[in-house]
Amino acid sequence: MDILFVSPDSSRETYQALASRYAAIEPPVWAVLLASALKGEYEVGILDPLAEKLTDHQAWLRIANDRPKLIVFVVYGQNPNSGTTNMAGAVRLARYIHLVERIPIAFVGSHPSALPDETLALDCVDYVLPGDGLEALRAIMQGAKPGVIWSKLSNFKEYDWDLLPTLDHYRAHIWHSNFDESKRSPFAAIYTSLGCAFKCDFCMINMVNRTSADQLDASQSSGMRYLDVVDTLHTLEDLQERGVRNVRLSDEMFFLNRQHYLPIVRGISAWSLDLNLWAYARVDTVRPEYLQDFKAAGINWLCLGIESANQSIRREISKGSYETVDVRQVVCEIKAAGINVLANFIFGLPDEDEAAMRETLDLALELKAEHTNFYPCMALPGTPLYRGAVAAGIELPLDFSGYSFHSYDCLPLPTKHMSAAEVLAFRDKAWETVALNEDYLSMIDHKFGTANTIMEQALIKLKRKIIEPGRVAA
Repeated sequence: MDILFVSPDSSRETYQALASRYAAIEPPVWAVLLASALKGEYEVGILDPLAEKLTDHQAWLRIANDRPKLIVFVVYGQNPNSGTTNMAGAVRLARYIHLVERIPIAFVGSHPSALPDETLALDCVDYVLPGDGLEALRAIMQGAKPGVIWSKLSNFKEYDWDLLPTLDHYRAHIWHSNFDESKRSPFAAIYTSLGCAFKCDFCMINMVNRTSADQLDASQSSGMRYLDVVDTLHTLEDLQERGVRNVRLSDEMFFLNRQHYLPIVRGISAWSLDLNLWAYARVDTVRPEYLQDFKAAGINWLCLGIESANQSIRREISKGSYETVDVRQVVCEIKAAGINVLANFIFGLPDEDEAAMRETLDLALELKAEHTNFYPCMALPGTPLYRGAVAAGIELPLDFSGYSFHSYDCLPLPTKHMSAAEVLAFRDKAWETVALNEDYLSMIDHKFGTANTIMEQALIKLKRKIIEPGRVAA
């Protein structure tokens, strides 16, 4: 084999007790896009140890059988923090490989894009490919010397799902399957656009657009690349023919450009596709007049970036790009269209004190979104917050897993008024408060027929090093 793409398994470092049952297992979309783009030029393959439940030794045996000329660890992840947290499993397996045999190893992904020189300095990395990495891979196969190899932006078109194990190896989030665990598989995720138009201080998604060392953080490489609408519809049709119904539209901002999303959602309806989709929007990008189009297309969940109850705090961390909006009205309009809401909030933004975080928690309780995520604010590599934290000498995680908000060694940023431990403790207690709220559970039970998985998950106490070493957080 010429190139073997490896999607690392960092679940044990990232999710603690949530890994075995509650965490989703998503297809490695970036690995599929890269491998599909190159398969006509080279012999390529994908290895997904998480989906196939392989130990590092079992993964190595598979690699040895394929005899690749180049191993490429794809560590983008589909959430803002997972590009860094997936480095934990990638480095662990890469070191294991190098102990046995010196096969050239390349790293591509959001973390390598954010910190290419630091990634290259790791003892198991020969090449670092910032940005999307497609041109750099061609350069390596044509004899480029080890080091950091930059790429121009590429256009992606095809998803060859046959490069993966069968899609029933993957499972949707529990809420995506309407809290029915028996319907979580098969599962797939796709992009219809890459990158984001916004420049939020806490987000590193736009590292995928980085093309030069001059772009020092994600805010300096913002922008969106749109995949062809007809190709997208054919991809969704292909997934349906493979028996997949649960599909995530992984675009960071699907509900933004109506010239892009309207042909897709109306095309899904026109093609009579029967899918259970979810997509992202920011709370100020939702346009009520198109919600029925979304629902008709099978977008049954809309993930809203609300971030904070405080309008001025939202505008501060998004460099003023947030429009004034009535969050309550937006959520009501989405629910009135028959679409479920996944509400995302962040605790510990730079100007927040406990009263501001309490205001956000109160809003979450009031909104009663069908599912709620609370993130502690992290200084993710590639973000303006990271650059600021390094300049200010603020303590950052020592290990990649410390950037996961579910991990034992999670280390969020302190605010101007609260310590990192106080922020994390508030986040954990807030999630439990919302998840076990009687009105919320009653709504879920009435709407979906059961709230058992929510209650069971909420009773799992994550261990937190900075709150009380070796003890369960209160």
